[in-house]
This record gives sequence, C-alpha cells and structure tokens, in this order.
Amino acid sequence: MVRLLSLALVSLVAACGLDGPAPPPVGTAPIQGPAQPVAPPGMTLVTVVATSTPPGAAVTGGGTALGQTPLTRQVPIPTPAPGAPPPSFEFNFARAGFRPVTVQGALSGTTVTVNATLVSQKAAAMEDEQGGGEEEVTTDEGTGEQLTARGTGGGRIYDNHTTTATARVGQDCVMASASIAIHGSHSYNSDLHVQVRGPNGVRARLQRRSNTSPFRTHRIAHVSGKRSAGTWTLSIRDEMNEDSGQLAGFTLSIHCR
Repeated sequence: MVRLLSLALVSLVAACGLDGPAPPPVGTAPIQGPAQPVAPPGMTLVTVVATSTPPGAAVTGGGTALGQTPLTRQVPIPTPAPGAPPPSFEFNFARAGFRPVTVQGALSGTTVTVNATLVSQKAAAMEDEQGGGEEEVTTDEGTGEQLTARGTGGGRIYDNHTTTATARVGQDCVMASASIAIHGSHSYNSDLHVQVRGPNGVRARLQRRSNTSPFRTHRIAHVSGKRSAGTWTLSIRDEMNEDSGQLAGFTLSIHCR
C-alpha cells in the first residue's frame, strides 16, 4: 500500500511539472542591455579618454560638457576624409582653485587621449610673479605699443625628438618685455625641455623636466633693451621614452618701450 501511494505521488508531481524548471512569467519582456550610441549620418563615434592631475576636473570639448576626470566617453565627430591627416581637438579642463587649462588631442585610430596638469591659482600667481624661476623678473612693461605674432609649424612631439614652431616679427622696436603662450598637449610633462630663441641673441629656457604643463603663458627672460624684429623659434624636446604629444603653435606678445 505504501509503495502504491509513493508511485501515485511521483506521478502527480510529474504531471504538474513541479520537478522541472519554472515557466517564465506571462507577459515578461526579455532583459536587454543598455542602448549603444549611434553616430548621425556623416559622423563617426570616437572615444575620448581624459585624465588630469589632480583628478576631478570638468572637461569641455566642442562646447559640450563631457564630465569629470578621469573619464571615458564616446562622442561623434565629422567623419575624416580618406587619407587626410588625423584631426586635432581642443579640450578645456577646469577645477575650483586651479588655473584652467586648454590642451589639444589628436585622433589616434578611434581614440583621442588627453591629459592636463592643473596648477593651483596660488602657485600660478607665484610663477607669474617670479617668471617661472628661470625667466626675467621685471616690472618694466614699456609705454609703447604691443606686437603680436603667431607661431606656425609644430606637429607631433615624440621620444628623443625636437619639435619646433617659428614666428616672424617684421616690426622693429626696443623691447621692454615679452611673453609666449604655447598651444598643445603632452601625456607626460616632465619629459619635456622647452626653449625659445629670438633675434639679437635672445635665448631662454622656459621649462625642463617639470610636472607643470608647459602649454601656458611664459615670460621670456633677458629681452629688455633688445630689438624685436627677426625670427623667433620655439623648440620642445621630448627627452624620455614612451609618451607623446602635439605642438599646435604659439602666440608671441612683445611690449615695446
């Protein structure tokens, strides 16, 4: 009798389907992953990888807020023409208590990698006051006109190579002071040796093996009393291996006496 009862219970369980997997709930939609971004027509998705020292900087590119560092984000860009050189893009880094920085990053494959070293407002003010420790300290800004020249050339900054850009100043005056704003980016600032040479024996080291970004405005040492006209050359040498960057030119400002 017990054996017959056990067989009956086994048959009842099998008939009700209680020994198999539970059926899915009626009307339940299958689980789907997050929607993948799609580039509009004529555009290509690229990945922007942005880091900063210190982290937590707000990054803006093309007028669009991308987020805070460290970040990785896909953004659409106009599809590059076949055979065209890789395009470069400007990114602005901003963090409370630090001087904003603008750096450029070139497209490599489908990725744009940018890094910024932010300088605190206090340290930046001291550098401006002291001329970066290697530049001329002067209060003589002159009473004459100001000359501006754009440096052209530049290009990729890479291991054990010197990248240069030049500007031609046609107007001559006796200089009171001069400064140079360098445009570009590099993934490891302390690899770099940055110098500027001008006419009439002007030669100044702007930065060497410093963690501070060289892509900012520097005062040029020992120009007071010298003539402005001639060729000005900015050179950036990458003295170490592995990291790289881009020199996008410079802006030279001269205060005449």
